[in-house]
Amino acid sequence: MNNNQLPSCCLPAKKRTPAKSALIFVAIFLLFLIIDRLGWLVFSPGTKTLAGLGSVFLFGVAASISSCSVFAAGILTALSVEEKGKKTKQALFHIGRLIGFLVFGALIGWLGQKISLSPAGQNFLTFAVSVLLFVTGLKILGLLPESLSRVSWLSGIKNKLSSMSGSSVSWMPFFLGAATFFLPCGFTQSAQLYAMSLASPWASATAMLVFALGTLPALLGIGLLVSVGQGVWHNRVKMTAGVITLLLGLAGFQNSWTLLGWTPSFQNNNGSSSAPISTTDEQIIKMNVTGSGYSPNILRVRVGIPVLWQIYGSDDMGCAQGLIARSFGIEADLKSGLNELTFTPTKTGNFGFSCGMGMVRGTIVVE
Repeated sequence: MNNNQLPSCCLPAKKRTPAKSALIFVAIFLLFLIIDRLGWLVFSPGTKTLAGLGSVFLFGVAASISSCSVFAAGILTALSVEEKGKKTKQALFHIGRLIGFLVFGALIGWLGQKISLSPAGQNFLTFAVSVLLFVTGLKILGLLPESLSRVSWLSGIKNKLSSMSGSSVSWMPFFLGAATFFLPCGFTQSAQLYAMSLASPWASATAMLVFALGTLPALLGIGLLVSVGQGVWHNRVKMTAGVITLLLGLAGFQNSWTLLGWTPSFQNNNGSSSAPISTTDEQIIKMNVTGSGYSPNILRVRVGIPVLWQIYGSDDMGCAQGLIARSFGIEADLKSGLNELTFTPTKTGNFGFSCGMGMVRGTIVVE
């Protein structure tokens, strides 16, 4: 049977020209800029006080539909688009996630303190996951140039992805699911603090397992959506998954460079702006923090003059509770009420600050 006799679903994929591949990538990048400008990549309601397993479960449900879930969902999507062994890989991911939250939850109760990566460690993990999502998105969409696949380190990534997608059982999805415990997320960190406060390995493990169970329905739905369908429908779902995976990779890169204190020219800095209040020997800037973000999110100061940064935290700050302004050496865990930080800007320019995830962002303009 020749190609003309095959149904449209089974025809060999046409090889894209480099110009067409570049055009597709530019279109996806422009879509990313529009989505970021609209603020759709940031949805993190305030973290309310947890009390009891029922509220912990609902907290997990809320986390699964927030920006906190994008990396876990992206990893799951990357594991689900290949035909070979996708059900096994999905199952291993979910089992690893549940067991990981159970085991690490028990460790929290046993140690009696919060288990988390340092900001630098979280940023490294964010960047590493972003690379995985970005390369996987390019691979799904057929945008990864063949010439790049011959570069040694990219060849290694490609081979690793291929081994994860092979027919033989690989435990990598299990470990990826367990590792989501450490992904930066205000919801997860709040649940971890609640579990820590229980001061019991059994109670803490149960709380974190219930939280993970709350996130399970949404993640199961994502895996099902990517997996169902045949022929043309399956190809369309696969291409959609590729676009989403690539967008998540780009979002992760932006979060990572925000945590490093970089402010790209295309980053969304539109919003309310505030000038400093000058006194004899310092300048005062004021900002409110809620679950919706920073207000104002653009603060203006003058170079060479000490700054008193007065930050008023609400009872529900969500992911914005952790504040990082690396350019000024600031890493703070905000409390409800008045917080005061000091720094002296030594050069002019735009300097980003953000929550510990890099998703809620603001800018200090030094003039």
